[in-house]
Amino acid sequence: MTSIFPRMAVFTMNDSFSSTPTLPPLKASRVVAIGASAGALQALGRFFRAAGGMPPDVAFVVVVHLSPDSESHLPELLAGATSFVVSVIEDAAPISGGHVYVIPPKVSVTISHGAFRLAPAVERPEIPMPIDRLFASLAADQRACNRDCAHGSERRWCNRAAGHQG
Repeated sequence: MTSIFPRMAVFTMNDSFSSTPTLPPLKASRVVAIGASAGALQALGRFFRAAGGMPPDVAFVVVVHLSPDSESHLPELLAGATSFVVSVIEDAAPISGGHVYVIPPKVSVTISHGAFRLAPAVERPEIPMPIDRLFASLAADQRACNRDCAHGSERRWCNRAAGHQG
C-alpha cells in the first residue's frame, strides 16, 4: 500500500530514550501531530500505551505548552509508556517512523520538506502558539510534497521523501 505522505528514512538523534533495542529507522509514511497542555502527561501515557499496535512507519510529534523557565522530562516519561523510540526534536532532523518526537523547551517547531525546523520561542507579551505552528507547517508540508511530487517539481526532495536516492 502506498501512502500519500512519504517521509525520509535515515538519521540519528543525540538524545534518544528507548526501552527497546535500537533498530534501523524506517521511512515515516504517516506523521501524527499531538498538541497538549503541560498537564497532559497522564493522557499522553495512556495514548502511547494504547498506540503500541501502530505500524512501524508511523511517527508521532508531541508538542506541549511548556513554561519558558522549565525543563522538560517528557521524553523520559513517555519512553516508559511506548515501545517506540522517544527523542527530543533536533533542528533539521528528518522524520523517521517508529519514533515519538518531543518538543524541547524554549523553542517552537515546524516541519518543512519532511524535516524539523526549530526556532526560538516567542517572548512575552506575544502569546506563544507552538501547537498551532506545528499543525500549520505539517499541513503545508504535506500539501507541498503531494503537489510537487504530482507535478514533477522539486523531484529530488520528493524522491528522497519517497525513499529513493538522488
